[in-house]
Amino acid sequence: MKKADEIMELLGDELAGFEESVKKLEVLSKDLKEVKVKADSSKVERMLSEHLDGEEVLRRERGALFLEIERMVRSATIIPKWMIVLFFLSSAILFMVIGYFGYQFVNIQKLKTAEFKRGKRKTMVHFRAYFDDNPTSLAEYKTWIGKIDSVPKENQ
Repeated sequence: MKKADEIMELLGDELAGFEESVKKLEVLSKDLKEVKVKADSSKVERMLSEHLDGEEVLRRERGALFLEIERMVRSATIIPKWMIVLFFLSSAILFMVIGYFGYQFVNIQKLKTAEFKRGKRKTMVHFRAYFDDNPTSLAEYKTWIGKIDSVPKENQ
């Protein structure tokens, strides 16, 4: 029985402690019901506003950079302007040189023809003067020409 008395005493102590804990919980529950929690989002809103302002500034800067890059790409050329000018200038000079040499070639042909005719005339004048001075040579020449005309050509 001694043990039952001890158990009863321990249960009594436990019940007293439990009742005390329940009373504390009731007081805390009552205090908790009276406490009003206010949700203050002003700091979050301020941080969000600052972040959005910073993002807007960055967006504007990126937009300006994109416009600058677009302008540079539009004005960029694969072949520099000086190279295009040099190409057309070289082409013009080349065409002028080709034209000049073509003109000179035609003139050289005309000059050769004119010089040939002049040389032929001078030769004929020289032969006439020679035959006038030497009538016997003229007769021998005519005989020689007659012999050449009477010889058949081998190709025929």
